[in-house]
Amino acid sequence: MRQIQSSGSVKAFFLNRAELIEKTKSVAQEAGAVFPHIQEILLFGSLASHEQTGLSDIDLCIIARNLPTNPIDRLKLFYGFLAQRLSIALDLLVLLPEEKESHEEYLKKAVVLYSKK
Repeated sequence: MRQIQSSGSVKAFFLNRAELIEKTKSVAQEAGAVFPHIQEILLFGSLASHEQTGLSDIDLCIIARNLPTNPIDRLKLFYGFLAQRLSIALDLLVLLPEEKESHEEYLKKAVVLYSKK
């Protein structure tokens, strides 16, 4: 997924975007099976918009029902599961279905990795 090329004192970092998205999609499908209250998992940010660099992370948004009100408690439900399976830094946003609309600005270019629909 992330490749490093070194030449003396210079290091270059590269991401294999297709491989990383395929792995992330596989993990998203697994999460959808393990956590039945997940409705959707979306990839957004630089990977979704083809603007990634060698140091980019994965930006995921989980839409799920029956979530705690506290955003930190929401993250705790899923972060460990995802971080153990993805070998790259992860930013996670966890929303109720009715909260999705208020985040449309940065989710409008999102790639659907999992959908219960």
